[in-house]
Amino acid sequence: MAQPIDCMEVLNKVDAFYATSWSHLIYMMSGATAVVGVLVPMVLQYARGKEFKEISDRMVETARENEEINMARIAELEKRTEERVALRMKKMDEELKHAKSHGFFLQGIALLAEKSNMEACRSFIIAAEELLAIEDLEIAKQNLQAPLKRICKECLPRFAISDFSRGTSPTLDEDFNRLLFLLEKKNIDNRYHADILNLKDAISVAKKR
Repeated sequence: MAQPIDCMEVLNKVDAFYATSWSHLIYMMSGATAVVGVLVPMVLQYARGKEFKEISDRMVETARENEEINMARIAELEKRTEERVALRMKKMDEELKHAKSHGFFLQGIALLAEKSNMEACRSFIIAAEELLAIEDLEIAKQNLQAPLKRICKECLPRFAISDFSRGTSPTLDEDFNRLLFLLEKKNIDNRYHADILNLKDAISVAKKR
């Protein structure tokens, strides 16, 4: 004969089952929350650290590139400045030589008027030498004719052979040798060929007196 079912016992077992299950669920949720509470900040911190490192690396690289660009610009600026200064200094040097040549040329004219032929000739020679030192060959050529013409036409006709060796060194002969050397050195494309011949002829005629 079947045993009667004890309802209270069944209810107690069901209640115990749900109570135990509910406790397990609470424990599992608490454990999951704890794990999430620990892992999420760690993950966030790692992500932030990695992002910060990437940003920091990019900033360092950008700063390095900017420094290289700035250094290159500074070097280029310094180069251009040096070139401009060198060009200006060269131009000033050319202008100074031209001015000195003109000054000695005017001095020669004044000395000729005073009949100081030897000093006048030396002034014209120096005027010619200053022009020959100018790098602009066209300017030198254009202005060189004036002192050379004075030497050949007005100075040398007044000299005799004794005048070329008179006085202390450098003698007039040495002065003319130096001038002829410079003319021949600068005689590019025979630009001074006729001037050299004319000067040598005038010196030769003077030495025959």
